[in-house]
Amino acid sequence: MAGINDLTEQTTVVSSDQLPLYSTVNGQPRRTSVAALTTYIAQNIGNELVPVELPSYLLADLPSAATYVYHLVYCLNGSAGSKCLAVSDGTNWRVVAIGATVS
Repeated sequence: MAGINDLTEQTTVVSSDQLPLYSTVNGQPRRTSVAALTTYIAQNIGNELVPVELPSYLLADLPSAATYVYHLVYCLNGSAGSKCLAVSDGTNWRVVAIGATVS
């Protein structure tokens, strides 16, 4: 199978066209049809936008900021004991203060 960079650009696809997919686990190429891919997306991801659920942690239980660079979490007691959002800068978890109620 050709590498992803060897493929020619297609501006139109039909449901029976085969698409190359690459596993992030082992990098092995696979093929699937456009129809199968859109069915998978509809069944597993859906087509509606929903709020994102953030993982929540106590300050003492936050994972390594170095491991989760640019990740966002909900900290239950991270801003002088108050709830806050926190984002990793690669060294520390930085407070993102929660403001007023949405209205």
